[in-house]
Amino acid sequence: MKRFVFASMAVCLAAVGVHLPRERMNRATYKLKETDDIYPFPEPKQLKTLSLGYKSALADLLWAKLKVEYGVHWSEKREFVNIPNYFDAILELEPGYPPVFEYADTFLVYRPLRGTEQDARLARAYLERGTRERPYDPNVWLGLGKYLAFLSRTFLTSQPEIDAWRADGARAMMRGVELGGDVSSTLSAASILTRGGETKAAIASLRRALAISEEPSQREAIEAKLDELGARREREDADRAIKLIEPLWRTKARGLSYTAVLLMWPAPDPGLCAGVGGSARTAQQSRECARGWDALLPKDELDSTKP
Repeated sequence: MKRFVFASMAVCLAAVGVHLPRERMNRATYKLKETDDIYPFPEPKQLKTLSLGYKSALADLLWAKLKVEYGVHWSEKREFVNIPNYFDAILELEPGYPPVFEYADTFLVYRPLRGTEQDARLARAYLERGTRERPYDPNVWLGLGKYLAFLSRTFLTSQPEIDAWRADGARAMMRGVELGGDVSSTLSAASILTRGGETKAAIASLRRALAISEEPSQREAIEAKLDELGARREREDADRAIKLIEPLWRTKARGLSYTAVLLMWPAPDPGLCAGVGGSARTAQQSRECARGWDALLPKDELDSTKP
């Protein structure tokens, strides 16, 4: 009986001795997982080599991993500081990867649990890199412009710097509109430029936006803004250009967008215009055989509408 009692006590003590340290280790491990992350991938240049040529596929895989980690960190209310590591790796594999430039500001300044001023500056750097990698993508320019003009001000403390960022954002939005982006951003950008004392730049941008706008309601809003800024002549010049271009669009190029017509037209008929030149051309032939908008618009109108 004594042997049994001693054996039982020894087993109980051993169990307690194992359980207590294990409990402390479990708590320490749980806290470690809550606070720290380990970035599991090598340096971007090494990762590019390890992709074995499947760079696009690996970039997609990293992007999917980043989105999952972003959601997990929000659900667990944990800091997520490795986002730039993922961005750098993806851009090393695919320098023009569109999703990075579309969501860089959201992922950085609205990261779990809250972005900082440093994150705001880093987001601008990534978005500006997007305009260099994809210089003719209107969405990249509009994304940069809206971020600088509206979102970034929450994270900056210097009012002069906020104003400078807003002006840069307005110019970026205007550039996006010129490349075929949403014309509705023009009015906001023009208001920012006007408040910053850049009225001439605002008028020039509004005139260009009016020339490429397809929606009558947008045109009316832009015309009203030009009248408000005292740019009646610029509005009238743009209206005359629209009246010249729109009939061509609706009669001869109905399958193209309005912006495409501006880029591709005039398109003279080679059979009609071959061998006809100089004084031998009639006024109608000169218009039908024009190879650029300069030949269709009156010279004084072209001069008055230059930015």
